[in-house]
Amino acid sequence: MEDKGEAVVAVVISTLAAAGSAVLGMFVSMLLGQLLFRVGLMAGEGAAWSGISLGVPIGIACAIIAFLYCFHKIRAYGKPQ
Repeated sequence: MEDKGEAVVAVVISTLAAAGSAVLGMFVSMLLGQLLFRVGLMAGEGAAWSGISLGVPIGIACAIIAFLYCFHKIRAYGKPQ
């Protein structure tokens, strides 16, 4: 039977990585909204909401990818390839 402590550590670290990447995705989308507003490709209200309208889907996608990647990397650590 596998070590449950290893699984708990993998879940905790993967969750932290997912949360960090979700925040980073939302931050990048806010910067993208400001950039598009400055070059005239987005209205002021669209730029104000870009952190939510773009950030949430991008953040969720980044979080899922980060969680799965970290979880599989940690679980595979030390096992022969």
